[in-house]
Amino acid sequence: MNQSPAIRLSGLRKTFGSLTAVDGVDLTVRTGEVIALLGPNGAGKSTTIDLALGLARPTAGTAELFGGDPRRAIREGRVGAMLQGGALLPTLTVAESVALVASAHKHPLSVAEALERARCTEIAKQRVSKLSGGQMQRARFAVAVVSNPDLLFLDEPTAAMDVEARRISGSRCGSSPTRAARSCSRRTTSTRPTPTPTGSSCSPAAGSSPTGRRPR
Repeated sequence: MNQSPAIRLSGLRKTFGSLTAVDGVDLTVRTGEVIALLGPNGAGKSTTIDLALGLARPTAGTAELFGGDPRRAIREGRVGAMLQGGALLPTLTVAESVALVASAHKHPLSVAEALERARCTEIAKQRVSKLSGGQMQRARFAVAVVSNPDLLFLDEPTAAMDVEARRISGSRCGSSPTRAARSCSRRTTSTRPTPTPTGSSCSPAAGSSPTGRRPR
């Protein structure tokens, strides 16, 4: 039996009044693929991710994760997301934030492993309200991967990180058992590879459908 793709977007369109944010996006991402959505600000990248996750209702078209409703896949712990506007409770420590999310899933990573993957071990006891911008991004990443998801969405994952932190973050993501991400300065989505991931980039700019470009 053929396995359903991790992501299937068909004829996806989203308008806000007279503004067309996403127009006619068709995209299929299979398990093992790493996809980067590239484009200037306002091209529709974050909106495309919101639609794929079921956080926004499309004006037209459909979005499926693992062959079904995105919200079901999220409830089952198969999907993790590090969103640009994702907020953590300011009064909790980083470790407490990760543990809180882990408690909602059946087969999470250990808190220690999620913290290590995100380079958050040394800030585990710091309160979220005291984190720098780069530390906050790392904490968000730990929260996103602790459910041990099959599919992970990253929106501007290295924003506010310095060059060295970006380099380390990229290497940690790419070498993790879940293959959580290939860091990208723009929006990124990826899937758990079996056995070896391939990469693509596409542009979701309004008025066009993305065209994947495979690396040689």
